[in-house]
Amino acid sequence: MGTSNYKIIPQENYHGEVTIGKNKQKVRCYTPDQMKKMYPNDDFNLAGETRYKNKEDMIASLAVGDENFVVSNPGSNKKLIYKTSGYVTVADDTYVAILTNRFLFLIILFLILAGVIAAVAIAINLLLTPVEEPPPVNPAPEPEPMATPIEDDDTAKDRKEASRGSGSIRLQYTLEATLHLSEGSIDMSYKNPGMSNQNAVLSLYIVSGDTEVLIAESGAIEPGYELTHMGFIENSAVLSPGKYKGRYSVFYYDPDTGERAMISPSMEDVVIEVVE
Repeated sequence: MGTSNYKIIPQENYHGEVTIGKNKQKVRCYTPDQMKKMYPNDDFNLAGETRYKNKEDMIASLAVGDENFVVSNPGSNKKLIYKTSGYVTVADDTYVAILTNRFLFLIILFLILAGVIAAVAIAINLLLTPVEEPPPVNPAPEPEPMATPIEDDDTAKDRKEASRGSGSIRLQYTLEATLHLSEGSIDMSYKNPGMSNQNAVLSLYIVSGDTEVLIAESGAIEPGYELTHMGFIENSAVLSPGKYKGRYSVFYYDPDTGERAMISPSMEDVVIEVVE
């Protein structure tokens, strides 16, 4: 049994146009919307479907200009890849569907799916990533590495219990300090007795009139520890050998919460001797 050779029957009410074939021939046709209006119950005869390079089983052929296209059974081409772009009349109430590639649609679909996958991956990553604790408002200063235990200090037994934000503070220091320029170190003495329940941070300033320059600062000196050496802050001040007026400033911190105490003693009349 031979196959049918269809030819397109022109219609004045074709509203659509489809490009088909290697020669990019433009074919006038009915649009899918037109067909729905003309046949609301789909009671028309669909003889088959065709497309450029149709590789499905041939049941007929469709002549378009100087090209012939394979007509296969309706629905033989995958709808995900090909869509019906128009219908041409080949006999009374008999039509052939012309299919075109959904290439652009597939690209857009792929991009949408890729975006959804990326969004899901980011969401999962955020859910699985541990939430970092925010830094404390009052971070406790790091311990001073050059601090050493106070010998024969038995005052810890006299330590007073203090409420949060206050504490027991004792001051023991000398008013003389020696800055060795060649070594960048300062000999001095400050003790935070064991009876104290606060960590101390010591700052040393050069004072000249109304001007003060910070030349050294310690880390946290814990109760029961003393500091006899501080590091000179390089390039903080240009000094020549001689004696200078200085000042100590002390900040106290709760060792557990890092909260700074309201009290901030200042020790004036410190004599800083600068030597090579």
